[in-house]
Amino acid sequence: MKHGLLITSAGISSRFSSSLGRESSKIIYHEGDPRFSLLGYQLRVAEELDIGPVILVLGYRSDEIGAFATRYFPHLDLHIVFNERYRDWGSGYSLLLGVRKAKELEVEQATFLEGDLVFERQSLKKIVDSDRSVVTVQHELIRSDRAVVVYTDTGGLIHYVYDTNHASLSIPVPFTKLGNSAQIWKFHDAQLLYSIAETQEIAEHRGTNLVLVERYFQRLDPEKIAWVEVDGWVNCNTVEDYRQALPLMQRMYR
Repeated sequence: MKHGLLITSAGISSRFSSSLGRESSKIIYHEGDPRFSLLGYQLRVAEELDIGPVILVLGYRSDEIGAFATRYFPHLDLHIVFNERYRDWGSGYSLLLGVRKAKELEVEQATFLEGDLVFERQSLKKIVDSDRSVVTVQHELIRSDRAVVVYTDTGGLIHYVYDTNHASLSIPVPFTKLGNSAQIWKFHDAQLLYSIAETQEIAEHRGTNLVLVERYFQRLDPEKIAWVEVDGWVNCNTVEDYRQALPLMQRMYR
């Protein structure tokens, strides 16, 4: 069974660069040891768990990031995809490009994560090893400036709520389950994922990746979905977040 890992990081990372005081490639930023960059950590976890192929969708500073990945992980089955619309389209297009590459590589199951995340290695193993599609949650307080909310309505359908302006969140219907998404997903049925991706409207690809993710999970029987809590989770929007995550990365690879 070919299990692909999709990592997307095409945006310009304006919040991270602002917090650092200069422009930076967030996922390869480090403070002395490239192993403890976000991408370095994620690719080492992928290597240890023997996940592959790894599909990396890039935009901003793609040459620099691609060179980093191939230099430090020469033996990884790595495929780099360039998102030429990274400045004016949303994360949905990056996910589409990654899904198309997965289809081309005949991936049968896929795990998708966003490039600015740190997490416990064992949590990703639990996701990858699941015999179902996986929705993830984490333990942070739900705040509108940071959170991606996931909830289940009374009919059993999964929904996601996110405000790109980081201002406020609204859930318009009664719900039976509510969590703060860890922004990692496993698509156990890759053929279903491919089918949904190619039937989306162009306008949907310009938005967030949550459109495709939500549509996929709404097509599944709830019994085919596992909910996994991700430990050690940090979303590195700023350099302060990165420094919070650094001890976890160092502890796991001493």
